[in-house]
Amino acid sequence: MTACVYNAINFANGREVAIKSFKRSVYFSQDNGNGK
Repeated sequence: MTACVYNAINFANGREVAIKSFKRSVYFSQDNGNGK
């Protein structure tokens, strides 16, 4: 596997994880706001 392909896969995975964590943080911040 070349470095270029490896970096592309890492970038795609990192972006997916970032999006999931962002959505999770937004969901929890809304949840906490509703709980108060």
